[in-house]
Amino acid sequence: MRSGIGPGAELQKHGIGVVAARAGVGANLMEHPSTAVSTYLPPPSRLTDLGEHHDHAILRYSSRIADAPEGDMHIAMIARSGWHSVGQRIGTLFIWVNKAYSRGSVTLRSTDPFAEPLVDFRLPLGLARPRAA
Repeated sequence: MRSGIGPGAELQKHGIGVVAARAGVGANLMEHPSTAVSTYLPPPSRLTDLGEHHDHAILRYSSRIADAPEGDMHIAMIARSGWHSVGQRIGTLFIWVNKAYSRGSVTLRSTDPFAEPLVDFRLPLGLARPRAA
């Protein structure tokens, strides 16, 4: 947006000359919130073949939140949490929203290239009403 490509009114608000007015720039942001629990793996529990894929099991399931797509959630059991020597000694249970249904936005805070933009993920606050079974 600082280069002049984006929503015209937003650019003009910051005194940026409009090179190409594009309303969709900064819109439709999708986030995949996640959490992880990791632990040290004793040597007998570690992967010995580092060429082997590190996901041992993945469970895909539905949150059953109204309007969320089926299979929106994932849990992975990971036997190697990084490609470096420390990551090869750590296992992780990783849980994330794989099919985000909320759409957020990114807008400019200022024309300063060091100022972080305003990011609104529009994530629901708390759980929405579950779908009927």
